Amino acid sequence: MKKYVNLIIRVTVSIALLCFLFAKTDFKSMRGILTNFDPKYYILAILVLFLHQLVWAFTWKITLLEKNVNVKIKDIYRAVITSYFFGTFLPSSLGPDVILAFNIGKSLPKKEHAPSSLLFIRLMNVTSTFLASGIVLFFIAKTIVLKHVLVLTWILLLAIWTCLWIAVHQKIRNIVETLSHKHKWFSLLHKIFDSFATFGADSKVTLRVWLSGLCMAFLKVLMDYLISISLGIRIPYLWFVALVPSVMVVSMIPISIAGLGVRESAYVGIFSNMGIQAAKSFSISLVTFTLNIWLCVIGGILYLVHGSYVKSHIPTQEENK
Repeated sequence: MKKYVNLIIRVTVSIALLCFLFAKTDFKSMRGILTNFDPKYYILAILVLFLHQLVWAFTWKITLLEKNVNVKIKDIYRAVITSYFFGTFLPSSLGPDVILAFNIGKSLPKKEHAPSSLLFIRLMNVTSTFLASGIVLFFIAKTIVLKHVLVLTWILLLAIWTCLWIAVHQKIRNIVETLSHKHKWFSLLHKIFDSFATFGADSKVTLRVWLSGLCMAFLKVLMDYLISISLGIRIPYLWFVALVPSVMVVSMIPISIAGLGVRESAYVGIFSNMGIQAAKSFSISLVTFTLNIWLCVIGGILYLVHGSYVKSHIPTQEENK
């Protein structure tokens, strides 16, 4: 019953936010924007979307190899797409991440490697994304709101770097290890911490994951940019680099279905500070959300055909040679 109540609340929040935005938006302008829809750029956005998921899968493969676990890239890619079928119905835009970590973790000899890999990849992705956003915002932030966004971006970036340093610090790991003897949840946390901390040992792996995260960030921004062009809206690409990361963070708040409504509100609120009409930013956000629907549909088909199991392989010493 509690699950159904939470689902109803999240659906209600999404509908309420969307209705509020529709009420505040010039519907005639929005209808005119949607009639200018150019499918060529929309198809390009879909292709970029699946390229983004391929880089996401490749990054997972790198981190799993660091744990001496080999998974075929096609299996991880299928798992990435499939995760959207279930993850779309979870609160916040991080739902697919949770499902993906769960599905991959089922096939690993040490299940803690899945959440630690997810945490490592996402932290590298966020740091690279916000580094690019902070640099661009430094040059284009003119309004008070955008200047606040600039400050918060750099504060968040420094906070993440600090958390990374704390997480891998031996004293912190020792404290968690001591607590792990007192409660099973601390025991699980210690395993994840211990798994996560070893990622920094190989600087080449860290660099490759960070560069992959940067690539994913620019591909995500490119999707939004192509959607705007498909609607006949000309906004500089660098504006998306600067502002989309903030929208992504807001959409992680777990109060709606897949961030629907929250993301659109953030889009309208943040882009309005660059002089973009609400009808334009609202249209971009809604059409961008349809890309998630494509992932959800294709993920459902892949799940029906292949299921969610991901086969892993631990290389022997001879294979490593």
